[in-house]
Amino acid sequence: MQYPVTEPVNHINQTLKRVQHFSIITAGLIATTILLGWLISSIGLLLPDGWSFMKANTALVILFSIGSLLLAQSESSLKKWVSKLFALGVILLSAIALLGHMTGTIFEVDTLLASDMHSDMPGRMSIQTAIFYFILGISLILLDTSHKRIHQLIDILCLLLLAIVLVILAGYSFQASNLFSQSTQTLTSPQTLISSALLVFSVMITRMQYGFFAIFIGDGIGSKLARAAIPFVILIPFATISLSAYASRTGWIDPAFASALSTTAIVIILLLFVVFMAKTINLAMDKLADAQQQNSLLLNSAGEGILGMDAQGSATFINTAACEMLGYKEEELIGKQLHPLIHHTRADGTIYPSEECQMALAFKSSQIQRVADEVLWRKDGTSFPVQYTSTPLKKNAQDIGYVVIFDDVTERRKLDHLKDEFVSVVSHELRTPLTSIKGALLMVLSGKICAIPEKALDMLTIAANNSERLELLINDLLDINKLQLSASTFKPILLNELVSQAINSNQGYADKYGVACIWQPTAEDSVMVMGDELRLIQALLNLLSNAIKYSPHDKPVIISTESDETTIQILVADSGPGIPLNYQEKVFEKFSQADSSDTRQKGGTGLGLAITKEIIEKHSGQINFITKPEQGTTFCIALPIKPLSP
Repeated sequence: MQYPVTEPVNHINQTLKRVQHFSIITAGLIATTILLGWLISSIGLLLPDGWSFMKANTALVILFSIGSLLLAQSESSLKKWVSKLFALGVILLSAIALLGHMTGTIFEVDTLLASDMHSDMPGRMSIQTAIFYFILGISLILLDTSHKRIHQLIDILCLLLLAIVLVILAGYSFQASNLFSQSTQTLTSPQTLISSALLVFSVMITRMQYGFFAIFIGDGIGSKLARAAIPFVILIPFATISLSAYASRTGWIDPAFASALSTTAIVIILLLFVVFMAKTINLAMDKLADAQQQNSLLLNSAGEGILGMDAQGSATFINTAACEMLGYKEEELIGKQLHPLIHHTRADGTIYPSEECQMALAFKSSQIQRVADEVLWRKDGTSFPVQYTSTPLKKNAQDIGYVVIFDDVTERRKLDHLKDEFVSVVSHELRTPLTSIKGALLMVLSGKICAIPEKALDMLTIAANNSERLELLINDLLDINKLQLSASTFKPILLNELVSQAINSNQGYADKYGVACIWQPTAEDSVMVMGDELRLIQALLNLLSNAIKYSPHDKPVIISTESDETTIQILVADSGPGIPLNYQEKVFEKFSQADSSDTRQKGGTGLGLAITKEIIEKHSGQINFITKPEQGTTFCIALPIKPLSP
């Protein structure tokens, strides 16, 4: 598993990459120099005494290992295959050395690269070195594998390599020659030890993006402690014991005293480290508690109800406002599924199945859901109208739950009702005198009463146009206040007839703007929907007129349908300028229009889409849109299909 990269982690990665490059270059220089010393006698004479303790084959497997490690990180498949060939070379040479040690046989490859015989076995690496590079070769072959089990195996192999390096280092530190050699000529030399340590460190850096070693580059408290712990658990104890052993060997202090002193020093060092860790953890926990308290204060200060839910719909958080609105205590809801408690029934009294819950749909679809016409149920069995937004909750790009922010809209509904009643009364009272005014203006403009002076004609025309606009506004106001639709009065309607009537009714309007309406009926369009035919045609007319109004003259309005087993979707697409981003949330609000001079010139009352939305929702449907700047807008109506009679 690869972990996400944050800024601190990225900085650590860059530093480790530089260290890795330095380690690889250093190991490569050591191995190249030694190999040239074996191949060219004159170079070997220039090297310091003891250089030949690194065997020619050891230098070669180090260079093979470096080549394999570098190529394994490439994106090229060819380079990856070459990397595996280098790794196979490492395994082969180290396996031959191990076989030679087991059988006592001198193989030709042991002397192949050595022209200057500075050693009785110029190519035979020590057993420890051979085991190290045999394991390293296996690790390098598996390095670019994506399988989780293989990653775990590579981590184990890296730990084995580190253990071998530490054992050899301990052998040198405590003069235990059996830990790093088989004879005075066959041993793991200091230069081999340094190169091997640099290589295993480089492999571990490559592995630090994954699994076990990823802990060292994280930005969490555990990762910071892990980085701080390295010198305490490896370098300081090792150095302390080594100094104690050296002092004992040289006779500076008694061996028993040296052991007691080193043990005491290690205990004190580790105790200090434990105190440091405890203090660091406490500080981190205090900061975390402060952050949690601050977040809790902010959430509980919000006037809206806030619910946090996990993937199963169980409550993980509920703020004070939500508890007060729902009549529950926090402990009564935390850990319990909320839909059966507060969202089980619709406003019309029908059961609300949990699989249809719009709150949970945010998690299932990974999209924000905004709902304005549902109810929530209190503990005492009463309900209240709400509008809410359900937002998917993500962690590491994975959806883990959802957050619902809701508001009690009871008072708002009362105010809306009073406003609607007022508008309805005023509209009715205005309609009669307006009809008389409009009729009189049209009669005068017809010229049947008297000749109209040219100067007066323009003013009368403006008055007549504005009276028509005012009549349109009053009709829309009356429409939006009398949408009292009931499913009991719905009738089955053929979808193709519905769409066809809407297009034909709008043909004159389309001709006025010079825009064609294109619809290719399909087999899907023969389905039946339940509803009020006049109202559904009105909804389609509103969408078509909007699309025609905003489409360029040379671009048609496209009507299409899509369906599944339960729903039919009617799509109306234009090629207009699209809906401005700052207006998209207000599209379906009453008296809402995009604030631009071009839009205002198109006319309209700002009620058409609000009426359309209400009509569709009265038919248990949904309406939404997709828009792109300068590429047009597609409105989509989704209606339930009338099931066939058994």
